[in-house]
Amino acid sequence: MSSNWQPVERATGISKQQWLEFFEPHKDKDHKELAQLALEYVAEKAPECNQGWWAQYATINYEEILGRRKPGQRSDGKYGASASKTLPGVARRSWWRGLRGQKKI
Repeated sequence: MSSNWQPVERATGISKQQWLEFFEPHKDKDHKELAQLALEYVAEKAPECNQGWWAQYATINYEEILGRRKPGQRSDGKYGASASKTLPGVARRSWWRGLRGQKKI
């Protein structure tokens, strides 16, 4: 499997083994239920991180291990891809520059 647990482990402090042990009793639940349980788990264990993001990440990794989805596959069975680019600078300054000349926001 190509699921990558290192980012979620770093962000939450919860190891892959701990996640697998957490999910095991709930393996028959659907994606929505698993993600909600994961959100509650990460909120308890790592309240300082982006809880929703990492709960989804861990849930998707677990579903890949179970064989319910393949890497890149969405919960509806379709595939998707995305890309992003990080730009240098402070976002707020760029936002204000973009608003110059605007009469209303």
